Amino acid sequence: MTSQVAVANFHGIAVASDTVVTQSSSEGMKTLENMSKIYSLGGSHKVVLVHSGNADINGVAHWLHLTEWIRTLTEPFSTLGEYVNSY
Repeated sequence: MTSQVAVANFHGIAVASDTVVTQSSSEGMKTLENMSKIYSLGGSHKVVLVHSGNADINGVAHWLHLTEWIRTLTEPFSTLGEYVNSY
């Protein structure tokens, strides 16, 4: 089970998450610790991504496909919806 929290005030939003993920394979389920679930887009992007649950989507690790998508970003988008559509 994932535990995540977001706290907002007039200056910004803070997010936190546990670091335990589950990985599925043909051999069954495996629990991994110390895995980040929060990804910063970096630069002038004022957005972070938070995921929960499994360590992968269709056998591809979250960190890999998110890192590759983040590399494609240049200038910040105007809305969060534009980030979602870009992903």
